[in-house]
Amino acid sequence: MIFPAELRRIRRITAENCVLYAMQFILRPWRPDDINSLIKFADNYKIAKFMTDKFPHPYTREDGLAFISFATKDDPIHIFAIEVNGEAVGGIGLHPKEDIEKKNAELGYWLESLVGERNCYRRY
Repeated sequence: MIFPAELRRIRRITAENCVLYAMQFILRPWRPDDINSLIKFADNYKIAKFMTDKFPHPYTREDGLAFISFATKDDPIHIFAIEVNGEAVGGIGLHPKEDIEKKNAELGYWLESLVGERNCYRRY
């Protein structure tokens, strides 16, 4: 577990320390039991229209299962679920680039719209 004050001491994210607890949310690896909340919140045109073309709409169970498999295959993990009140309500990931851009990465996230309305992410 990682608490915000401990972030500066972490040198490498491992399976043992890849959960971040913040005041109103938890960043953690995606789990197979997240499938229902993933479908519930990702199947939203308001989210899909701002994502890359790889983010499907409508978002099906098959899409969700494929994503969870993709998000959990790398070591170290670099794609995380954003959990609020016990539900995965979004995702955040650091996507390393390749070739001449190999020293760069893209940071991407999506978050269920009601969470924003409750001011969860506006504080950070």
